[in-house]
Amino acid sequence: MMTMALTEPPREAESSLALFALGASISAGEDVAQLLGAELAPLEDRKFEDGEYKIRPLEMCAAATVTSFSP
Repeated sequence: MMTMALTEPPREAESSLALFALGASISAGEDVAQLLGAELAPLEDRKFEDGEYKIRPLEMCAAATVTSFSP
């Protein structure tokens, strides 16, 4: 999984498409990204004991088309 430390500020997106994949869907996300000629965007994720997730993109995606893959 592509995760980075919390101390790094978000970076500028390299394209107008941001693809994120979580958990068991990383492989499917990588396949889709490859078909689109893109890469999965870096993110930080954390699963809490009650099953909730915290997801934090590590690149700015305010002007991007964002798609996420999750189990």
